[in-house]
Amino acid sequence: MGIYDPLKKYLATQTTKSITFVFGEIEAIIGRELPRAAYDTDTWWASQQCWHEVGWKITVLDRPNEKVTFSH
Repeated sequence: MGIYDPLKKYLATQTTKSITFVFGEIEAIIGRELPRAAYDTDTWWASQQCWHEVGWKITVLDRPNEKVTFSH
């Protein structure tokens, strides 16, 4: 199982059009801390594909406030 599979599975069960997480919520879902790069660079978020595999994309990335919104 991949590190982000729990997030992928969580997103796959959602029926809303969008969902916003604070980074800590994602960490709770995956059971570990996000890498430092997730806090420091947009590039990290752009390079991850797990949410794309279940039809979600990032529509808002607010790193200073540690929030990310996914939509599908």
